[in-house]
Amino acid sequence: MKKKLTMVLLASLTIGGLLLPTTTGFAWTAGEDSQTGETEIKAEDNAVIPVEGWIGTFDPTDPTDPNTDPNERPTPDDPTDPSWINVTIPTKILFGSLASEKPAITSPKYTVTNNSVKKVTVSASKITSVSAPIELLTLNLKHDAAEHPIIKPNAGSTVYLGDAGLPAFDIAILKGINETGGTNDFFNFTISGEVPAAHDYSVVAKPKYELTLKFAAHD
Repeated sequence: MKKKLTMVLLASLTIGGLLLPTTTGFAWTAGEDSQTGETEIKAEDNAVIPVEGWIGTFDPTDPTDPNTDPNERPTPDDPTDPSWINVTIPTKILFGSLASEKPAITSPKYTVTNNSVKKVTVSASKITSVSAPIELLTLNLKHDAAEHPIIKPNAGSTVYLGDAGLPAFDIAILKGINETGGTNDFFNFTISGEVPAAHDYSVVAKPKYELTLKFAAHD
């Protein structure tokens, strides 16, 4: 994948003892003609040119470096490169239903936050059963005014997000951390749903699932 580098000659160009300061920034892609300009050498038998690079791990949460000029670091050329993604998600999602409140399912409130300078679209891709699933359970992912089923009964069986008939869906487009106005850089969600009417509440059930979220960075 091509990488883009914006370079600034921070110090100087030294030619035969003559100091020529420059602060012009140039963006370049590997193999293209240089845009850093040229200097004619007259009546000198040598010239010293600074050669500066930047090698490290790209940080999408802060594209500038306070210790160097922000334009000398490489960034992914493709705005959809996964390197741009940095989000904070819940470590675990809990839900439950009490016999005194049956059949309603409730949960705490959870938050997904975008830490990147790029917009990030968050989607719910699939949910899978890990252990002790409850047949004919209904689970929804609820955010803002929307409520999307992620597990639902259908014709006597249980359908999971990602199965035929229950496709993946976009939850939110989160703005970049440096953007102003528009959408938020986070969203909140809860889990809602219902336990099937025939479920025996006298026996504690601990169903476990795994929800897969997908992230796509873009301008």
